[in-house]
Amino acid sequence: MVIMMAEINVARQIAYWRDGALEAIDTAQYLLDGDRILSGLFFAHLALEKAFKVQIVKQTNNVPPRIHDLPRLAENGKISLLQEQIDFLSVMGIFAIQGRYADMDLPAPSRSNSQQLFDQAKEMTEWLTKLL
Repeated sequence: MVIMMAEINVARQIAYWRDGALEAIDTAQYLLDGDRILSGLFFAHLALEKAFKVQIVKQTNNVPPRIHDLPRLAENGKISLLQEQIDFLSVMGIFAIQGRYADMDLPAPSRSNSQQLFDQAKEMTEWLTKLL
């Protein structure tokens, strides 16, 4: 579903999503440092989601769709990704589901695996928010 607005302030929308992405990745790091792995990875997913929405606003001059599927957001933002990046985004999607639906009861990844996922999420978030 595409929400059409008469006119949006594109620069304001971009700043909103960019600032949210950077805050979410900082929150993810804080949670991971406190050994809150699943919550930290949920916020890493949120950072990526908001970073892709920066690109969607930039490409469409419209508000981004209210979806959480990272590969779909990349498509909507016209971001070309390598297959390994798409695979990574699919893995990160697991943490968005776990964060929203606690009954999923998925095991947390190891500390080293969670740090590796976070590092990839941070790198991609920073890259997406700098593609302005």
